[in-house]
Amino acid sequence: MYDYWLAKRGSRTMPARADLEPAEIKKLLPMMVLVDVTADARRFVYRLVGTQEAAERGSDPTGKTVAEAFFGALSRRP
Repeated sequence: MYDYWLAKRGSRTMPARADLEPAEIKKLLPMMVLVDVTADARRFVYRLVGTQEAAERGSDPTGKTVAEAFFGALSRRP
């Protein structure tokens, strides 16, 4: 994925969304998670959760906010 990312970004800091083509990275899709940033900058929504990721979570949070369907340990900074 990193090599793909580097190739797509070229000399830019990061690639544009239009540069990324899921059909070019089919073998990685089951492990991918895409999150949309909404107009409210503090609200993130799962756009796509790959099948392997959903299986590990025990559910598919696609369409839910990250706050609703957070998965993993929560760490608090001192």
